[in-house]
Amino acid sequence: MTAEATASVEAPPPPPALPLAVDGANLNVGSITADGFVMRDLGCKVEGGGLGVLMLGPAIAGGLSKKKAALDACAPKGADVRVRFTLAGGKVSSAEAKADDAKVEACVVKAVKTMPAVADGTCAATLHLGK
Repeated sequence: MTAEATASVEAPPPPPALPLAVDGANLNVGSITADGFVMRDLGCKVEGGGLGVLMLGPAIAGGLSKKKAALDACAPKGADVRVRFTLAGGKVSSAEAKADDAKVEACVVKAVKTMPAVADGTCAATLHLGK
C-alpha cells in the first residue's frame, strides 16, 4: 500500500483594488507628507515621463497642503477620502471623490479643483482630513 501526500499552497488573495484607481499609473507612492498634510496610495499616469515624474508626488502634496484648511473643513472630525483628479493646462480640469458622505465628497472636489497643476495627467490619492 502506497500513501501519497499532496500539499496545496494557495497564494493569498490580492488586496482589494482602491476605489478611483488610475489604470496604467507610471508613478506610485505609498505615503507622502507635506507641511503636515498626509496623502496615501498616490497613483498617477502622467504624460512624458523622465525625472519630472519623480517630482510630481512632492509637487501634488505641496499643492494640496496649501489647501489643507479648506480640505480639513470638509471633515473636521476626521476622514479618509479617496480622490481622483485630472491635471491639464496648469489646472485641475476634473475631480471626483469617494467618502462616506456626499457632502464631504463635494467639498473635497471643490477644494481640489483650485489646486494648481504642474503636469498633465491623472492622479488618485487617499487624503487624510480633519483630526
